[in-house]
Amino acid sequence: MRYRYNIALLSTGHPEVYVHAAQKHFAQNAQTYILGPNSLPHITLCQFMAEQSSLPLLIKGLEKAEKSPSIQLTGLRFSSKSPDSPLWGASLSVARSSDLMRLHLFVAQLLYDHHLKPLNDTGDLYTPHLTLAKVDHLDIQGFSKDILKKDQFDLILGESDDVGQLTNVLHRFVS
Repeated sequence: MRYRYNIALLSTGHPEVYVHAAQKHFAQNAQTYILGPNSLPHITLCQFMAEQSSLPLLIKGLEKAEKSPSIQLTGLRFSSKSPDSPLWGASLSVARSSDLMRLHLFVAQLLYDHHLKPLNDTGDLYTPHLTLAKVDHLDIQGFSKDILKKDQFDLILGESDDVGQLTNVLHRFVS
């Protein structure tokens, strides 16, 4: 059976800041996705579908990756997957630093090498972000820029639910 997994950068410094902001500003309008007890704050490198038996080889490959690129959160962003979708992704934008892009490309290539296809955009189309919620309308009055302060993120392999929320850390890669 195939499951949905996520190779991501997990907030380890102040994850509660992101959860609090998501709950405060988007809980009333959230649809399908919101940070909280069942959704961990993270920056996806690649999501993918795989058999559990594929994980040990991926873990071995990820052990060779650079673990902690510097992350710079740059602002609040809203995006929609299609013009027909009533939902907006409310996210924090992440600068595409050379270290972050190198790690993303390493992870994407690792998946391709194991005949796995990333579910998210890769390469030039990759837009790193930390999703706070999926909402059906926008209201961000009083949103604080304090959320953009420097934080620590660790490389992890985790499980995701069917809407892409990171729900469980399976393996943490320590620098």
